[in-house]
Amino acid sequence: MQLISPPFTNLLSVMGDYDGFRHDTLDVSPPDRYNPPKWTTMSIAFAGKVPSKIVKAYNSPSPFG
Repeated sequence: MQLISPPFTNLLSVMGDYDGFRHDTLDVSPPDRYNPPKWTTMSIAFAGKVPSKIVKAYNSPSPFG
């Protein structure tokens, strides 16, 4: 689980098997984007000098289920 807050948006989160979310408001949970999720997200980061550059590290799902 990881949270980042780039200057151009409120909050971005990643939560392993739940992929990631953009939180437009902090008092409402964002809707699920994928069911089942497409990736297992490991980490997220943005560049301090160019905050619009966001990267995330993920594992692709196993073809064996």
